[in-house]
Amino acid sequence: MVLVLAIASFFLFGLGVVLAIVALCLCPSARRNIEASKGALTGEGFVKAAKAISWVNIALTVLIVLAFVAFVVLAAVFADNDEFATLWALASLT
Repeated sequence: MVLVLAIASFFLFGLGVVLAIVALCLCPSARRNIEASKGALTGEGFVKAAKAISWVNIALTVLIVLAFVAFVVLAAVFADNDEFATLWALASLT
């Protein structure tokens, strides 16, 4: 279940961060259940993968938000003259 939440977090931008955080919160419980089962349950690798995927999703989301904020700030700085048009042209090339 934790791995499913972590993978789903990549497909739902915005809500995906919430799913990634929920997956991170459920990881310790899943790990405890696996350890308490004394071998009856497996999946520690899945829990580790879910944790890694969730952190990657959160990091990418933070980077995207920071890039958007930087673009808005630069747009506000260059809004008074034609340099904003150049900035917009550079951004639309990617």
